[in-house]
Amino acid sequence: MTYLVNTSPEALDDLDQIVAYIAQDKPSVAIDYALALIAKIQTLEENPKRCPVILESRIMDYEIRHLIFHPYRILYRIEEKNVTVLRILHSARKLD
Repeated sequence: MTYLVNTSPEALDDLDQIVAYIAQDKPSVAIDYALALIAKIQTLEENPKRCPVILESRIMDYEIRHLIFHPYRILYRIEEKNVTVLRILHSARKLD
């Protein structure tokens, strides 16, 4: 089954911040990194349930899963045939 992958405004903001941070030192690397991260997100079209449910889901009314793109966690939820990317956070950061 193929899923439709959507990205929340918060996740887009996270991506912008990641790219801006990397671009401070290496502008060309920032674009390549962003493209690789987006490609990783697109892999969620196929079998998004392959990634684990995160512990933070215990306080939510729905499951949140994460896909690792070192050093970032791509947090997402699955609803029927849709995957929504909620946040893209550094792995050392807690879900807020």
